[in-house]
Amino acid sequence: MHQVLLIAARGLAHGKQRLSGVLDAPARSALNRRWLTHVLAVARSQCTDTLRVAVVSPDPDTLAFAEAAGAIPIAEMQLAGLNQALTWARAQLQLRGARYLTVLPADLPYLEPADVRALLDGPHHQVVIAPDLADRGTNGLGIPIGPDSLHGRQFPFAFGPDSCTAHHRAALAVGLQVRVVNRRGLQCDIDTPQDLDDWQRSVAAIAPTLKAEAES
Repeated sequence: MHQVLLIAARGLAHGKQRLSGVLDAPARSALNRRWLTHVLAVARSQCTDTLRVAVVSPDPDTLAFAEAAGAIPIAEMQLAGLNQALTWARAQLQLRGARYLTVLPADLPYLEPADVRALLDGPHHQVVIAPDLADRGTNGLGIPIGPDSLHGRQFPFAFGPDSCTAHHRAALAVGLQVRVVNRRGLQCDIDTPQDLDDWQRSVAAIAPTLKAEAES
């Protein structure tokens, strides 16, 4: 295992609390499952002998779901926050021989295989950043994690407000070049009711076409 695509998922039942004003708990759970299923399928479509997919989550049901889909499950061990969870997951994957890590969130409903390939293509001594639509958050992050990649140092995860700038600065601080990937499938996540409404409209728009194709 040389490369790992690591999907960060808060949990099928607990994710997307920010949508609680417009969705009840069962609806949020159903959408979390749908989006994770999609991201897992797209990520798994790129698997090779040297590329594996993993999921880090604090939720046992989510980890069981991910493992059944062919991903490596990594329990968060009740760590505080996403950055700590990713740091823990990186350490576990380094023990398995991973040398390059690409992090994706679980809520990328527009993600396509070409988006993942765009993240993975290129030299593996670079940091790859995929900004969100506002160009402030980070919806994809690729970093070298091999034993010799940073001369014993570890790239600091900085997910949170203005993480795109923070990750760019972190890369420069450890002497790594940055490659930026701007693609719709990576830019558009679901964080707000407006994001949800836009996605629902897009699904409704393509539903007749999909039905016609299925019946033809």
